[in-house]
Amino acid sequence: MALVCAAIGIAPLAICRKPIAAIVQGASSFLILWWFLYWGTPSTVWPLFGVMGFYVLILWVIAGILISLLGDEDGEIWRYFVAWVPVAFLLVIYAGSMFFGSEFMNTSEYQGMIGPVETRTWTQDIQPKNPDHMRMANEDNALYLAQKAIGQDGTIGSQFEVENGEVTLQLVNGKLWYVAPLEFRGYSTWSANGTSPGYVMISAEDQNEEPRLVKFPEGQGMRYSPSAYFGYDLTRHLRENGYLDKGIEDTNFEVDEHGKAWWIVTVFKPAIWWDAEKVEGVAIVDPASGASTFYPIGSVPEWVDRVVPDSYVKSYITWWGEYRDGWLNSWWGKKNIVEPGDTSLIYGEDGQPEWVTDITSSNGKDDSLVGVMYTNSRTGKSVYYAVPGGATNSAVLDAVKNNPKINFRKLHGSDPQLYNVDGTMACVVPLFNDSSAFQGVAIVPIDNVQEVAVGATQYDALEQYEKFLSDKGVRTALGKDRSLATIEGTVDRINADATSTGSLYYIHLAGVPHLFTAGVGDSPKLPVTEKGDRVRIAYYDSPRDVVPVHDFDDLSLPLSESKDQAKVRADVQEVRNAQESAEDAHTVRSEVEHMSDSDLLKLKKEIDRK
Repeated sequence: MALVCAAIGIAPLAICRKPIAAIVQGASSFLILWWFLYWGTPSTVWPLFGVMGFYVLILWVIAGILISLLGDEDGEIWRYFVAWVPVAFLLVIYAGSMFFGSEFMNTSEYQGMIGPVETRTWTQDIQPKNPDHMRMANEDNALYLAQKAIGQDGTIGSQFEVENGEVTLQLVNGKLWYVAPLEFRGYSTWSANGTSPGYVMISAEDQNEEPRLVKFPEGQGMRYSPSAYFGYDLTRHLRENGYLDKGIEDTNFEVDEHGKAWWIVTVFKPAIWWDAEKVEGVAIVDPASGASTFYPIGSVPEWVDRVVPDSYVKSYITWWGEYRDGWLNSWWGKKNIVEPGDTSLIYGEDGQPEWVTDITSSNGKDDSLVGVMYTNSRTGKSVYYAVPGGATNSAVLDAVKNNPKINFRKLHGSDPQLYNVDGTMACVVPLFNDSSAFQGVAIVPIDNVQEVAVGATQYDALEQYEKFLSDKGVRTALGKDRSLATIEGTVDRINADATSTGSLYYIHLAGVPHLFTAGVGDSPKLPVTEKGDRVRIAYYDSPRDVVPVHDFDDLSLPLSESKDQAKVRADVQEVRNAQESAEDAHTVRSEVEHMSDSDLLKLKKEIDRK
């Protein structure tokens, strides 16, 4: 590449018969460009071959200056045209490409980079999160634990390190882990060892689980990595083995379900001239042998979690929100313009990794959500959920920081994760001290950030959160599918737990494998219900041990009610049923819209049969 650039760069000098200047510029530019290109490892995927075209422009400018300074003994003016016309030509090409590739000329293309965006109902579409698989760590905490683990091994700790930015969150065999490669501390450790001995795994779910220092089998150490040198540098290795004309970015270290380590590198191409990077797939590289395999997006192995980088997702959402009503509206009328906020990676109950991005209005003074965008990091497909008036991540973190229980202990929250918690939209926020050591969990509903449930573990925080819900009379759902069950039984245990807003009742029925929770708002009979009473409880069917009630009635306490009371209660129940029916209908409608033709035909046959 350096030789080609240098040869083209001296063309004006050669044509103008300036051999000495051509030789000097050619030799010096070759050496300088070789250095830049070798260490910079650029790609030729961009227009005009990327930096190669830019370097040629610079060399032609230098050649033009030399021709002008050396003069023309024969007085032939054409030599100056030879010197400067190519420069002007390239400048016109660069200026033209910038104009024709601008957002002004390609508004619809930029707006469509995110692809088709589905709109769905959040509470019915997102399954409530299992507390066993909530993330209780962040990258800083994982880095702290990883460094502590390798520091306990004197030999490894003195030669290798875990670098900030190379800690990857991943789902491995159904559990969330942070994985981090052991990188060389510098050239001396690389030249002395040649290979890295292993990697560290830190549980992202259980802070009591010790970090694992996994060592590679003998003779299978990691030879290719970003911290290696010369031909073993990962990017340079890919450039020299089929990826010179491809864009590569966002290198991640991941392990498969068998613990085998791999490098996952995103492969892209610019979709609109110099901009709008579009993911084509990933290169999966064996760090021991350097062998690489390209997988197009949509055919990536299931254990790979990082395909579409979060930086691309934010760019796509920015264009989607800015140009939905055209380029002119983006700077003049500014109607319906939204923009992305913070982005975090979560794993749903289906195990799919999703980039969750806050969507806010373009008004800088407005600190509330208008929606959230879920983007699958494997496929790039996006789903939008409207959340008018919800709190942003920054508002959630401020609420956590100012909570008296948290502020008193001088803790801070980090990396809020938006989950469906008992049928409500809430942020789960791990708590850390100044040393990035885990200290607890907070759960914050985004529709009321003043209610901060705090606990030593996610289970303690969830218990406090469910108290908030019961006190407020919020109807919760513990499963993705709304399945209302009714049970009658005899109370064999009942107790009340006092809270700041009332009492939370725990009810157990003889022979029933559930403990039911309810607030006073669920029934005025609760405070006088006793052991031995016959009760009827309606609840959303769930395998969980503790289940909030949907309706409660003590059959041993028959009470009369006025016609007005009966009418009010019937109206309230009717409104609730209508709301739930509307949500269920929206869910069914959304599922039908995304059914295949064969499934639709099967559904039609079932309907016709009935």
